[in-house]
Amino acid sequence: MSNVECCATTRLLIEVKDGNAVDTATLEQAGANGVVKLDNNKLHLLVGLNAEAFAKEMSNQLV
Repeated sequence: MSNVECCATTRLLIEVKDGNAVDTATLEQAGANGVVKLDNNKLHLLVGLNAEAFAKEMSNQLV
């Protein structure tokens, strides 16, 4: 994961180096409500009403 930001009340925009390496089943098992691949490097992760808090925490993990 190279970047994450809250792009709506319930979803995160996540940038990755290789979208083929994203395991959507594992993300959903971890609690994501859904995964929408936008292209090979970007996806929307549907996480519910706490998207902003998730984005902040995930961004802190990237630093």
